[in-house]
Parts: sequence; structure tokens; C-alpha cells
Amino acid sequence: MEFRTEAESSDSAFIYLDRRVWDDHGFQTTFDVILLEPGQRAGDGRCLGTVKILQLGATRTELPPAFDALPEEYCSLAQSLTYDANVDELDLGLHRVLRDLRSLSTDERARYEAHPGFQLSLLRFASARYLYETATATLTRQCNVHVCARLDGFDADHELALELDPTGCSVASRFSSVRTGQARRGSWMRSLVQCPASPTSASSAADLPQSRG
Repeated sequence: MEFRTEAESSDSAFIYLDRRVWDDHGFQTTFDVILLEPGQRAGDGRCLGTVKILQLGATRTELPPAFDALPEEYCSLAQSLTYDANVDELDLGLHRVLRDLRSLSTDERARYEAHPGFQLSLLRFASARYLYETATATLTRQCNVHVCARLDGFDADHELALELDPTGCSVASRFSSVRTGQARRGSWMRSLVQCPASPTSASSAADLPQSRG
């Protein structure tokens, strides 16, 4: 999908980035993202929402007249959940080609986070800050869950202890123990989680109880 900064009618669909005359403490980064079908002009297109596009070394973002993907000197950030929903519905990969900060690596994000326009413009409003912080949050606290219950069809209690370790690299590595009473082995937990085969998951599966009958 091509992006343009002019809304002239075309024989093919394209995304029109319509600059808003809006100033965020000296930064001008705001654009409406409008889908124009063949033959449509700006007033007839579908507005997907608003995005802010930051250009390194600039206070006013200047975009190429037409492009297929933003160069590395740019990044963007959605300003609302509505925009995200519309982008997901179209399935055009707009987050990736517009270099949405949430789709970039930690090292790439660090380049833009150091830009004064990152805080003053891209994260100025609560909705954008929420979208960014929830997408890039890092789990830092360990979480332990302990459950003990007797399930229908079993003749003993079942005790399950799960340890969620933020440093773990797979779901299977986060299981600390699965213990049961005298019930027979079975598949009562297999639908609870799907995880890669590992020594931990293999030993846990061997200890699972089985329903009678």
C-alpha cells in the first residue's frame, strides 16, 4: 500500500497522511491516516484515526510526497485504540511500515525516546501514553500461584504450584511442580496450557491424574 501526502484522485487505493495544524510545545508531528479507494478524494475516504510521526533532528515532521515505508529516521505512535482497531481490521501492516514504536526493538526505541519530541509530542496525551506503556512494559516481579482442589470424577485432591519467573524463556520453564493425591494419571491439565517439550513439562505430564472410568 502506497502512502501519500497529497490527496489527488488515483486509479489505485492508497493511504493519505493529512497533516494536522497542531503544535505540541514546538513540535508538529500529527497526521490523520485516511484510506482512499480508487477515484476517491480526501473528503470521501475512510479516516482510520490519528498518528504522530516523529522525525529525528526535526521539530516539524516532513514526509516524502509518496513512499511505501518510512525510512529509519522516522517513527510513529498511534494516538487511540480506535486507530489500532481499524489498522488491525484492514490487515495492511501499517504499524510496521509506519515504524510504530511498539513494533520496534528495544534498541531502536531508545534512539527515539531520547528525542525531546518523544515526551512532548508523541506521549503528550494519556491515550497514547497508555498504548505505549502497556505494549512495552516489562515483567519484573516473580509471581507464584498455588491451587488445591478436588475435581469431579477424581478420588483425591489435586495440588498445583506454578511459578512465573520473568527471566524464563518459555512457558514450560515456569512450572515448578505439579503434585496430586492418590488419583491415577491422566490428561486433566493438558488443556490448561500448551508449552514446548522440555524436561520440566515431560516430568509434569507423567504426574498428571486420570479420571475414573
